[in-house]
Amino acid sequence: MRDSYGAAAISPAQTVVVVALVLAATCTSLLTASPRIAMVNAYLARDLPWWVLTAVVVSYVVFVERQPLRSIGFKRPTPATGVWLLVAYAFTVALFAAAAFLVFPALHLQLPSHLEEILVSPWWARALLAIRAGVTEEVIFAVSRSNGSGPRPAA
Repeated sequence: MRDSYGAAAISPAQTVVVVALVLAATCTSLLTASPRIAMVNAYLARDLPWWVLTAVVVSYVVFVERQPLRSIGFKRPTPATGVWLLVAYAFTVALFAAAAFLVFPALHLQLPSHLEEILVSPWWARALLAIRAGVTEEVIFAVSRSNGSGPRPAA
């Protein structure tokens, strides 16, 4: 079955499963006993409300508006998507490393405390932060643009 955009349609049941898996993956550490449980809970407590908001928005688009996820910019990932993800990750790490270890010391500056907090956090917390920021912001921006309340491109 194809949607109005010509892509393979994703059923509402598939959407519910994907949203549930994302929320379950985010909450997994809440259910495990670990010596770092307080740290894990702090990172998840920061990100969980954004994932819930995203799930609510996606559910609204699919179940209330009855629009395909493609209408808010979702596309099936391809192998090229993974390659671009790795390239973007490597570029971002290199850029931040250059800023932190070359530019800031050369200008006799110190990293702001909020950036230091991010740099000392575990890799999975930084990855979750980046994924959460990208996904939630794109979903909310796409929905605001599709209903006419978002910014319009210049003519």
